[in-house]
Amino acid sequence: MKFSLIVPVYNVEKYLDKCLESILYQSYKDFEVIIVNDGSPDNSQEIIDKYVHQDTRFKSYIKENGGLSDARNFGVSKAQGDYLLFIDSDDYIEHDLLSSISDICSGNDIIKFNITLVDEHYDIIKRARKYESKADATFKDVLSVELFQPACGYAYSTVFWKNNKFEFAKGRIHEDFGLIPYCTLIAKKRYLLDYYGYNYLQRTGSIMNGAHKAKRRAYDMLFHFDTLVDRINNISDASVNKKDKSLYLSYIANNTISMIRFLDKENRQEYLKDLKKRKITKYMLADTFPRKIKKIIASISLETYIKYRFK
Repeated sequence: MKFSLIVPVYNVEKYLDKCLESILYQSYKDFEVIIVNDGSPDNSQEIIDKYVHQDTRFKSYIKENGGLSDARNFGVSKAQGDYLLFIDSDDYIEHDLLSSISDICSGNDIIKFNITLVDEHYDIIKRARKYESKADATFKDVLSVELFQPACGYAYSTVFWKNNKFEFAKGRIHEDFGLIPYCTLIAKKRYLLDYYGYNYLQRTGSIMNGAHKAKRRAYDMLFHFDTLVDRINNISDASVNKKDKSLYLSYIANNTISMIRFLDKENRQEYLKDLKKRKITKYMLADTFPRKIKKIIASISLETYIKYRFK
């Protein structure tokens, strides 16, 4: 079993050693590291070269800057392993991550493991909600353990990924939301592994931070919502059961609606109009009494729903 670890790099010289060292000293040895320098203007390439010269499993590629999604997609095109993992270059993995998943990969399209959120001193901020290991996990099982679906919390069968021609949306943030729910939905075999194997660095100035990016964040989510709806509408009913389809649509609708809370008054009104234009509340589930109440509130006023949901 060979793993392909894809590491996009851009302006991370402060963190890159920690990331690559965590890969270098993995207890499981059969892997390749595809490092994609996405036109980084700092000294990241010098650090990359150090690992490439030290270990032939580390492979360096330099390309013009195209953003995180483009770098990941490029990395996938170079992958030779049986399973893919995406590792952001300011994050790091536990030394036994690959050995922990190697015995359960075969036959599974995706393997979900858990994530720890750390600060710039590598102290734990929080851990994603713990869950029990489960083979043959359902789509509902996967959604129940995580609200958002970061790409770095999974290993993916390379055949599954390439056969479905998965790609992250270039030039958009929230790129994981734009793909991973669909990837999880159409997987035939999923495995939940009770193991905290990935450390996600929450740092100042990262792509996700900054109030000035609130409008872009919201509208990129809306872009992904439209894409995710199109994806599900373009596959046969036989591929996905009705309950999973409804759950998927409700999940992406709720996450898109939730972006309202980050917007100022002017941009909020514009965003609300675009949500109403899509009749987004029709996708919300009403299969339980609490969900029915939430859908009624959202149908009357999305702003009231957001206040009710995140109070």
